[in-house]
Amino acid sequence: MTTTISTPATASDVETARDCVTALVAGDRDAFGALLDDEALFRELNPGGLETLLGREQVLSITYPFVANAGVVRLLQCDARALGPRVAVDYAFAVGPDGRYELHLFCDVRDGRVAAIDQLCSGHIAGAAS
Repeated sequence: MTTTISTPATASDVETARDCVTALVAGDRDAFGALLDDEALFRELNPGGLETLLGREQVLSITYPFVANAGVVRLLQCDARALGPRVAVDYAFAVGPDGRYELHLFCDVRDGRVAAIDQLCSGHIAGAAS
């Protein structure tokens, strides 16, 4: 699936992308799911390889359990900005007392919902929580 968006991302698109990340990290499955398009595309490159998911239910079935099973999770940073027609989000979260993940993603927002996420994940960084 290729998403084609020709108009610049709006402030509302930036807020939607930020809310999506915040809901995911907070473990708010309902809010996260409500922000995803029915046919959302999620692609992530992480130390374990490339993961591609298609559709809201598949995205929820894979991404939400990870956060839910991680224990105490705190969002440390979430910076979102328009970058042409997409939204770029850099975020970090702490897992437990001494672990951290850093992520960079590009998000396509269409009609107030996230249509595609392309994400790069650092993997677990032990001893780096702040």
